[in-house]
Amino acid sequence: MEKLAVTGMVRRARPGPGPDLSGVFLANGQAGKSGLSRSIHDVGWGVFLGVLRAGAASVGRVVVEVDARRISQCCVACGHVARENRPTWAAFVCVRCGHVADADEEAAVNILRAGPARRADARAA
Repeated sequence: MEKLAVTGMVRRARPGPGPDLSGVFLANGQAGKSGLSRSIHDVGWGVFLGVLRAGAASVGRVVVEVDARRISQCCVACGHVARENRPTWAAFVCVRCGHVADADEEAAVNILRAGPARRADARAA
């Protein structure tokens, strides 16, 4: 699974000071961020992750957390990683080999592949 920093995800957006006016702050999207934070708290991602780990341990499985940085920019066909591979939020088009896929599916396959590799690295260390 993707390694999530839930506490960072629900943290309040920092205000940005206005360029010319002292004491005036620029819009920072706090209203939208507070709605997202409320939804994350309502769903209880932190609790879910704890229950998932406990359930996996009870049946002899291990939950492997994978670093999500650049995971959705990596091509599953050729392994090329580039920001340009994501022309839109939902699309994935590899600029090297031309592989086309849904961005979420591409990221899911990359996470699925990265989990066993990370677990093997941990065993070797």
